Amino acid sequence: MRRQTGTIITLFFLLLAAACSSGTQDDPQTDVNPSGSDAISDVSNEARTTFCLPGEVQCSADGGVETCLDDGSAFALATPCTDGNQCTTDSCQAGVCLFGAPCDDGTPCTLDICQPFTGECTHEPDPGVAQCCQSDTDCDDGLVTSVDQCDVATGNCLIQHTEATAEFLYRIGGKGTGEGQFTNPKGIHVLVDGRLVVADSGNHRVLFLTAAGEQLLEITEAAGKPIKAPGCAYQAPDSTIFICDTGNDRLLLLDTAGKELAVWPPANSGVAMFEGPSDVAANGNGDVYVTDGPGEDFDSGNRVIHMNDKGQVKKENGKTGEAPGNFDKPAGIAMTAGGNVIVADQGNNRLQLFPPTIGEPILVFGVEGSEVGQLKGVSDVAVDAAGKVLVADNGNQRIQAFDTCQPDCTKKLCGDDGCGGTCGGCPAPWLSCLPEGGACPAFGQCDNDGTCGGWGEEGGAACIDRSGEETPTGCDGCAAEACVCAGEGVLDPESYFEDGATADAYCCETAWDVVCAYEAQYVCGYFCPLPEDIEWPVLEPTFSPIALFQETDTGKMTSPIKLALAPGGFVYILDTVKSEILVFRVKLP
Repeated sequence: MRRQTGTIITLFFLLLAAACSSGTQDDPQTDVNPSGSDAISDVSNEARTTFCLPGEVQCSADGGVETCLDDGSAFALATPCTDGNQCTTDSCQAGVCLFGAPCDDGTPCTLDICQPFTGECTHEPDPGVAQCCQSDTDCDDGLVTSVDQCDVATGNCLIQHTEATAEFLYRIGGKGTGEGQFTNPKGIHVLVDGRLVVADSGNHRVLFLTAAGEQLLEITEAAGKPIKAPGCAYQAPDSTIFICDTGNDRLLLLDTAGKELAVWPPANSGVAMFEGPSDVAANGNGDVYVTDGPGEDFDSGNRVIHMNDKGQVKKENGKTGEAPGNFDKPAGIAMTAGGNVIVADQGNNRLQLFPPTIGEPILVFGVEGSEVGQLKGVSDVAVDAAGKVLVADNGNQRIQAFDTCQPDCTKKLCGDDGCGGTCGGCPAPWLSCLPEGGACPAFGQCDNDGTCGGWGEEGGAACIDRSGEETPTGCDGCAAEACVCAGEGVLDPESYFEDGATADAYCCETAWDVVCAYEAQYVCGYFCPLPEDIEWPVLEPTFSPIALFQETDTGKMTSPIKLALAPGGFVYILDTVKSEILVFRVKLP
């Protein structure tokens, strides 16, 4: 009995060994299909319960990324590694898509510029890198409209464009409901990685596109509600993407993959925060600014809302109207390099510049018309890296560019204000001032420190007020007090003192009288040092038109409603009537 049992067991193991030697070994390392195909032909694999770890990724044979299915049965859901940008080299490594730097020539001294639609590369001198030039020829950018110089001391290229150039490159999209098409689009933004986000208002969706216009993602719903007539797209400095879901009176916050992060106001909160948001801008400190309205009622909306990064309202400003600080359909908003907020006030045909607190406007600029520098139906505004302001002058079917400058006369009584003007004149709230234009008397000149010099520069004795008592704090020790306060030794009283008076009625009544210092220099020819605690006036910024462009390959733009800027001087313009994106490369003086 024992012998028979042993024979049966021996026979069983012999048969088992034969079966194993004729089949494929159950080795998970050899079962991976290197081609990435979903088909599994091996008989032994069909009997397995796990082929890979759910969610595991690997590179497919065609250079894409494929992911293990939830049941672990196979790698599938292949995603191609392509960003649709002709400028980049696309590849897959360790299950991750990599996109090479576009047009990189390996030289740190050049700006590597690539046209994303054609892949054409150009390499220009980079004016921002030191030790890259030894002569002017090293800085030649190939344009006759620029002055190219080398600062030999630093090795920096100094490139100044003498006139604007705007080269039309190509168009993206077209009217329709298909992939990469639009219907009455209202918003566009170029993400940091070069992709485009378009608020496709007429199709009630948000599209993510490659730089060449290939559709990557479509979003039609957020927070359980269909998107309705989206009106803007914007990426904040922290990479958050804002979408104006205008028809639903809310903002959508997305990550760079298009995944929903938040909704302002939160869904089902019952809060009526907006009345048709039209655009968004943000700074690096968490401040978010929203142009809103108009609302359904005459005097609702038409405002700018200042929010924090949690979606809480800090302040709002504006109402329907033409007065400074009020709006008629605020349509676009942007941040300046100095942190101010600039708004395209469409119905009032103007721009308004506000401080970060969105208090009273610093400047209201714009006159309705079609001449250079005039505006009509201005619908968007953007600020480039050099501080130039580009405006979608929609009613005039064109884009205008303006140079801006902030005059500064701090501690200066005369001389250049930094923007082509002169300090002096009558800077309120001071009681008296130098003549118009800040000119010094003929016997003096405007020194480098912005004061009128060329006299004896006497000083030392304490100021004597009209009571005859010494007050060392009076005019800061200015020896000209007798001249100004008593009128002794006045050079030209008729041209300066009001009504021909020979004394300043206000001098030395306070610890320091700015008027005393002015008159001591101009009227009496004495030099008095300026105090440190003067509240110098903030002058209005200047706006000077420097360029306009409107011609494409087929004629004028039809309705340039929004614009977006990309590095290298690329300007993407959303033509809402033709439902297409017009791409230019612009260089401004």
